[in-house]
Amino acid sequence: LIRARSNLKDDKSCHDVITHAKKVIDLTEPKSLEHGSIHLMAHHQMATAYFGLKDLERAEEYCLKALKLAPDYLDPIITLGHIHVQTKAWSNAREWLNRYLESQKHYSEHTETNTLIVINLDSRHNAYYNLGITEENCGNWLTAKEYYEKALDIVDPYLDCYSRIGWMSTQLENYSDATAWFDKQIKNEPSELSAYIGMAEALICQDDFLGAEAVLRNGLNTVDSAEKVYERLLRLFNNTEQWEKTILLSQNALEKFPQESVLYVRKAEAELMLRNYTDAIKSFNHAEGLGESSIGQSLGLANACFMLEQNTEAVKHYRKALEFDEHSAIIHRNIGIALARTGELEESIKFLKSYTEIASEDISIRMILGAAYYKNNDIRQAIAIYENMLRDNPENRDALLAISDCYLRLGSSESALIGYQRIIKSNPSDKDAQQRIDAMCGTAPV
Repeated sequence: LIRARSNLKDDKSCHDVITHAKKVIDLTEPKSLEHGSIHLMAHHQMATAYFGLKDLERAEEYCLKALKLAPDYLDPIITLGHIHVQTKAWSNAREWLNRYLESQKHYSEHTETNTLIVINLDSRHNAYYNLGITEENCGNWLTAKEYYEKALDIVDPYLDCYSRIGWMSTQLENYSDATAWFDKQIKNEPSELSAYIGMAEALICQDDFLGAEAVLRNGLNTVDSAEKVYERLLRLFNNTEQWEKTILLSQNALEKFPQESVLYVRKAEAELMLRNYTDAIKSFNHAEGLGESSIGQSLGLANACFMLEQNTEAVKHYRKALEFDEHSAIIHRNIGIALARTGELEESIKFLKSYTEIASEDISIRMILGAAYYKNNDIRQAIAIYENMLRDNPENRDALLAISDCYLRLGSSESALIGYQRIIKSNPSDKDAQQRIDAMCGTAPV
């Protein structure tokens, strides 16, 4: 009675069920003609109560005890399926849910000789639904879709099946089918968040950005978790480079949901793209203060500091971003530059070298790496960098000037002079090369 009345939605009800079910188990014998059925049912009551308390290990223990007494008892069989769905033990979930379907197919309540009350006498729709969740989490989109459809064949509508089939159709790139399923979910349950998000995704995949915006704006007025709809709409604006729209909408969203850190992140991303770096830093820091921690936030904050040449702060945030992705090329590039700016040359060289191994075509960074070697008195390594660049492009003026400076630093004045003269030959008005020649020849102005 307690279980039926409360649906085990509060801890007190769960503990009360456990108290009474345990007494039943202690006071009855499993083989008793009079009490055997309630002894067996008490095991499942214990299992569902522990399930309600999220003590899944104890829930599984009592299900298995019940099945040891009655191997075809439907309730603990499907409960084991639910337990393994919760623990993401997908192969086990699949095994128990299919076992339920097979046992249920052969079960006949008319042949029962005891007074056993089976709660899940026909929960095939629930078994199919959970099999759908299992296959969905295993990436088997088509199989998952088929299971959700089987659930609907029995009970229609059922939970969020329409929306889930919509998501599976999206994964299968059947976008028109997906929008139809999401629309059905919205009409049946106007507050279903995933249906609005899902329909927007399906429309975006069809490049219908205005349609996606309209769906999300509609969701802002109907769903309970509107902050998630705001976030998706802000992301849509950022992805379509509508930065001003992001700023305006984020201000509205943050008035309603000031504790949603991700809304500050979306706002900061737009501010960054609009080159409002100081505002972006404030927004990113606000998100961090609310507990937001992601590579996007760390990288965005680092980039804003980088653009303002707040290099020490930039390095700090790039290091944090590296904790999320230690091999990110763009992080290696920018932290290398920032470290070079602060004079931390050894570490700068390490990151810049790592980046150029991936992006050898990035001429500007190869120049910065060469300059870092030069400043670090590793002239031979700098020469090697510039020689490689000149092999790729013999007329690269910056590399030619830099390698000539390296030869001059090593005391090879003749080689340096040849390099400077090559630059003058290509461009007689090149002031940098001419000044160096004048200095070498003693004709520079005092």
